[in-house]
Amino acid sequence: MKYFKKIYIFLYYLFILGVLFSQNYYADNNVQFFKSLHNNNNSNLDCDDSDLNIDGIVDIFDIYIILNCILSNDCIECVDINQDYYVNVIDIIIIIDIINNPVVTVEDIDGNIYRIININDKIWMAENLKVTRYNNGDSITYIHDSNVWNNFNHGHYTIYNNDFDHLNNHGYLYNWNAVNDERGICPIGYHVPTDIEWSNLISYLDSLSNPEAENHDEYESYIAGGILKSTGTIDDGNGYWYQPNLGATDSIGFSSNASGVIPDQNGNTEFHGYYLGYIAFYWTSTEISNIYAWSRELSFMETTVHRHSIAKNYGMSVRCISD
Repeated sequence: MKYFKKIYIFLYYLFILGVLFSQNYYADNNVQFFKSLHNNNNSNLDCDDSDLNIDGIVDIFDIYIILNCILSNDCIECVDINQDYYVNVIDIIIIIDIINNPVVTVEDIDGNIYRIININDKIWMAENLKVTRYNNGDSITYIHDSNVWNNFNHGHYTIYNNDFDHLNNHGYLYNWNAVNDERGICPIGYHVPTDIEWSNLISYLDSLSNPEAENHDEYESYIAGGILKSTGTIDDGNGYWYQPNLGATDSIGFSSNASGVIPDQNGNTEFHGYYLGYIAFYWTSTEISNIYAWSRELSFMETTVHRHSIAKNYGMSVRCISD
């Protein structure tokens, strides 16, 4: 299908070239039109990343909008993709390049860049969240002292053992109030996945999964954990899980590392983080009660996925999914 899609785009591109080179579309009034648009700081048109019709994807319909501008002078602001005051074949070439080479990263408000992957037509971040601010610019509270981790009801975060060498590979650990804050912690256009979105991911990887599983009494999946985990081991110096890192394949590029949690399973906060290298815990945005929310757990000893109801004061990793 990808092969035929590229042929279709190529043929359509040739057709557009033939049409465009027969048109005189460098008229002075067009230049003035786009100069006035680019100089207008009060523009209320919200277009982003060449998605001209704002339907969430850059595709052939965006090319049509540019073509319509060229042939009929029915133009909107965003069609001048390269902002050179002309709408022409160069803008179409840029769109075609975006279609053939889709964006594979996303950026948060702090400028952190994350790999993204497409899983069953859903775009997931392939790294743990590392943001320190909400999307309105407000700072998320950082907790340095594990002994006061449970003393706050607002959103806060930390890093394992206060060791920032862990940041790149493990990200931060956030409590659920940070996850659920209306100001948002995921990059714009992304959100913390719901319990259902996590279940959909697991069921895509394992058709026999049980989305109603709860805690350690049941497994949501016996195999999906191995697919989600990064490969290699800390013991061998080539990974972020301790041996045996059972069944890890990372076959879809989710690259889950064992980033630990705070407090420990008994609620202790004597140390600033627990189980690094042993488990990965991920929040969902789905609340169970005033005390609990849903999460997912992967283990170094298993290929399983556990669906946990866990207290909201826990600090855990966060992955984001596109809106």
